[in-house]
Amino acid sequence: MKKRFDAVLARKAWRQIHYTLGWICSAVCAIVCVTGGLYLFRDELGRAVEPERYYVEARAERMPLDALVEALEREWNAKAETVVIPADPRRAARILLRRENERGKTRILCDADPYTGKITGAGADKSTPFFKVVRRWHTRLNLPKHIGRPLVDICSGVMLFLLLTGLRLWLPQKLSGLKARLTVKWTGGAKRALFDLHNAVGIYTFVPLVILSATGAYFAFGEVHSDFAPRLALADAQDASAKPLEEQSLDALARFCLDDANGRAFKASFPRNPKTQALSVEVTGGGFWSCAAPTVYYWNAEDYTLVKKTGFRDMTPRGKLRALVRECHMGGIFGTGSKIIFCLGCLGGFALALTGLWLAVLKSGSGTSKQKDSAESA
Repeated sequence: MKKRFDAVLARKAWRQIHYTLGWICSAVCAIVCVTGGLYLFRDELGRAVEPERYYVEARAERMPLDALVEALEREWNAKAETVVIPADPRRAARILLRRENERGKTRILCDADPYTGKITGAGADKSTPFFKVVRRWHTRLNLPKHIGRPLVDICSGVMLFLLLTGLRLWLPQKLSGLKARLTVKWTGGAKRALFDLHNAVGIYTFVPLVILSATGAYFAFGEVHSDFAPRLALADAQDASAKPLEEQSLDALARFCLDDANGRAFKASFPRNPKTQALSVEVTGGGFWSCAAPTVYYWNAEDYTLVKKTGFRDMTPRGKLRALVRECHMGGIFGTGSKIIFCLGCLGGFALALTGLWLAVLKSGSGTSKQKDSAESA
């Protein structure tokens, strides 16, 4: 009997902690979740807003990459920094150009038809201002950085704690009560339906929400950005036995990488100093569940010799952790499929904050009415 009494007391204590922290952080958690869900699909929504920029008519063959890059460099009087060829044949190529003059460095982002070389758009797209606002709300609640960032970081940790304590409170004492915890009883009154809905949403979106809140909390410990293809000095990776490509062109290099990695999406990053730095190429799959980690090839840009090939498994443990944290929090660790799952998790987090706040209001209202009734009876 004593053990049962202690267990009830412990459960009440956890419920009170969960209730208090949820009441304090519900508004911040709701804002972070809804803006995070929107930001996950910033690329897809940007393409939907401006389809004439991002989509082209697919044809039999793309124009040579060398010719495409040279034409854009000549038109903008700038040097190509990166060129991206998406997996979808209907998508435009994306080229980032760098121009240097007396005033400093300028970067020009443009999209072009990979079949004709015609520029379909340049500069920031129409959705960029909107998503800048979304990002500010998500990362710092549109407050000054020194106030908003710590507040969001703390609430990310609190949300993780709320999810874990919520799981502890959700677990039924008997297996027979499992079905009731997984369904919503709509005929038991508004408060009971809201309570069941809060429980059901929490358990069904538990895994993606735990991953998002844990990776969000990890951002509080410092910068976790990790590039899959950092710049590489040729002296650090030159292989004396490596043979150059027979056809020394960007097209031949792209064909080799895509065939070797069995990939579809291609991104080349050109070195600023070809004599000392390698040209890097990232190749990823183009499927619905494609892994975010690419196969990376490093080339000598002067004689087109492969100097290094690397992948996720070749990264250091710290680099793997940082890359996983970034890709998990961005939702794209397994392509569009994982984005949808994490977006549903964000919507679930918003619903949990809303229903939890509503339950707290109902609880405070019922508590006030009870006090009133007892006062009147006295």
